[in-house]
Amino acid sequence: GESGGAINEYNRALEFARVRGDKQNEALILYKLAYAQLDEGDTQTAIDNWEEALKMFRAQNRRDYEGRTLGALGSAYGDLRRWAEAVNFHTSALYVARENKDKEEEALQLTSLAYAANQAGQLGEALLRYRQALHLAYVSDNADNIVSLVVEMARLLLQSRAYVNIADLVVTDALKYDPNDRDLKQLKEQIITEKQIATEEGKKLKPVNGSAEQYAYNAYQLLEN
Repeated sequence: GESGGAINEYNRALEFARVRGDKQNEALILYKLAYAQLDEGDTQTAIDNWEEALKMFRAQNRRDYEGRTLGALGSAYGDLRRWAEAVNFHTSALYVARENKDKEEEALQLTSLAYAANQAGQLGEALLRYRQALHLAYVSDNADNIVSLVVEMARLLLQSRAYVNIADLVVTDALKYDPNDRDLKQLKEQIITEKQIATEEGKKLKPVNGSAEQYAYNAYQLLEN
């Protein structure tokens, strides 16, 4: 396969960099090699190479690549379904991205962290991180990200009927960005049903304060403090 060919190329380049004592390139090649190995399903070898690259990036004070490598390790541990470790790596990657003022990488790590936390059963953490990622999507006016994040968030919120009004708030807002999105439309139908059941049962629902953007912004402020 393509990644198999890439692995051979990277291994040759790695050997050459080591012969020359070129540590800068060695770290970069290890970083890229690990992605090709992950692609081939060789997750543990990818992890080993990223951990080696991480040590080198730290020694070279290359904080941007340090952060990306931490994020890559988070994804690899996610592949192994070791979600608690994935959460830890994505959290570290998030703080490096914030230190580097790299909003794109920050948004990526928040989304990855939310997914990993959800898989780890840390639902409160997952919701918080989705809200923070949603704030960045609003700031950059990225309609695709707004829609995809709201879909994940609403599914999480609807695990408890008490949060149906908040789910409705974010889904209704996301529908302005893409009125034809199938997932959003299905969620809207589910919300209507859940609200009817809640009314019939006399269930107390969590109140909604402000707009969807405000809901996302309030969560993001916890990162700023």
